[in-house]
Amino acid sequence: MSVNASTQLVLPILPLPVVVLPGTVATIAIDSDAIRLAVDAAQAGDGRVVIVPAIDGQTSTVGVIARVPNVGNLPNGVAAAIIQAEGRAHLGGEVANGRSGRWSEVTPVADSRPSPRVEGLVRELRVTLEEIAKLRNSRRLPEILRTVTGAGALVDSATAWADAPVDHQLAILGAVEVGDRVEIALTWAKELLAETQITEQIRTDVTEGIDKHQREFLLRQQLAAIRKELGEGDEDVAGEYRTRVADLKLPVNVANVVNKEIDRLERIGAQSPEHSWVRTWLDRVFELPWSTVTDERFDLEAARAILDADHHGLEDVKDRIVEFLAVRKLRHERSASSSLGEESPEPAARSVSSERGNGAIITLIGPPGVGKTSVGESIARAMGRNFVRIALGGVRDEAEIRGHRRTYVGALPGRIVRAITEAGAMNPVVLLDEVDKLSAGGWSGDPTSALLEVLDPAQNHT
Repeated sequence: MSVNASTQLVLPILPLPVVVLPGTVATIAIDSDAIRLAVDAAQAGDGRVVIVPAIDGQTSTVGVIARVPNVGNLPNGVAAAIIQAEGRAHLGGEVANGRSGRWSEVTPVADSRPSPRVEGLVRELRVTLEEIAKLRNSRRLPEILRTVTGAGALVDSATAWADAPVDHQLAILGAVEVGDRVEIALTWAKELLAETQITEQIRTDVTEGIDKHQREFLLRQQLAAIRKELGEGDEDVAGEYRTRVADLKLPVNVANVVNKEIDRLERIGAQSPEHSWVRTWLDRVFELPWSTVTDERFDLEAARAILDADHHGLEDVKDRIVEFLAVRKLRHERSASSSLGEESPEPAARSVSSERGNGAIITLIGPPGVGKTSVGESIARAMGRNFVRIALGGVRDEAEIRGHRRTYVGALPGRIVRAITEAGAMNPVVLLDEVDKLSAGGWSGDPTSALLEVLDPAQNHT
């Protein structure tokens, strides 16, 4: 900073609601008496004024000496003046000289020669501003970096270009020392660069997402037009399937597999045999009652009453079933208490159990006609679940259990999947009747081995 007291001036005060920094050329509207008096005084004198920011009642001890080279009218007829800001000046006390308007003593301040440390900060500031110019595709900022050489002038020009917040502009205006001014500008420029990079990244991500959706939409429209020309029908089968997937509450892994099959269906022509295979598979998936689960009852007295009403005798069987229901009730209460935040004594065991489900198997053994099937129906009634029976007598093909390969003509899902579809709920009581009458199928596989995979929790939970 260089202050020369011998050059003290008395200039009219031009209050403006904006911050004008040195090196700026601006057009201001003469829309107040204070501005008009200051401009008239400048025109009557040497053409200079001191610009003082008047923003929300804030005052500043530093102003800007500016020239008023021309006064005219805007296209809308409002009087205006052009101002050329030249340099900073310290404001002294107001002077009452009998002339109209407000006048003040001002002492011009010239920028001092920057030290080696300040020059290093200026180089870092230039690099940061160059990155900002690249991200914003600015033409004006590179021109400023190319033409402005002084450290203080560079800070003033860059701040005016960026339309920085008023608080920052006031801080730059008040920083008379060049080093302080460069440090303030460098901190602000780094923050602006980070904000610009984040904004650009968000814009790029959004644009890429929009472009991807637009491309997919155009390709789907072209695919529909091609299929229409080939006479493959106009029905939007894939669209209907996607709507059904959105409506169903499918598990995430199931939804991913179904969506992949729908994508395959869109790429396959209707004349291809694989088209019907995929559609049949999807229809079977949507037939399952994914979102339907019956509420289980745990009333042991009511369960015993149902068993007694349905069967005379069989006390040992009824006692065993009631014990089984009591264990399920206890497990349900423990899982409910753990879900409310109570600690379980065996968290590891609980996690394994939750992964493998909480199903259970009861084996009913006896000669024909003693009531095994009816006991199964009574258990379903006692638990409040749907009941379905699977007759396994004479089954000799493992595909009857696991399901047929989709490439076979008349391929069907396995007996278990069909039973769940028939039951109309995802948690029915399934009675596997006549298990002892399963027979090995020779070349068609062993259905008993496939049934083990279905019933063993260690194998069927993955």
